[in-house]
Amino acid sequence: LFIWGWSVLVYLWRSYGINYLWILDMDPKHELGIHGSASLAATMTSFWLISLLLYTATVKTGYSLLDLPLYVWPLTLFLVMFLACIAPSGAFYFKSRKWFFQPLTIIFQ
Repeated sequence: LFIWGWSVLVYLWRSYGINYLWILDMDPKHELGIHGSASLAATMTSFWLISLLLYTATVKTGYSLLDLPLYVWPLTLFLVMFLACIAPSGAFYFKSRKWFFQPLTIIFQ
């Protein structure tokens, strides 16, 4: 939901001509823009919906795929989202996520 909200905010800021890149001190070369952030939000939403569908189907039918316990589907969703955040440099817009890692390294030092 946060990424969808960010996409809407970027759209509004661009349509009204607000220089949000300068205000938020972001690098204009590696900024995702409206389409990149909406694409990332759609990918994350599809992961969430698949996980919800599998969990709901397991609860309603009582049939578990590969005899896995119920907590596997939310755990899988968490792991996919976590791995998307720390993905290697070629995946999921690493240069745009660099601002996320810099404060985290300061916090955890």
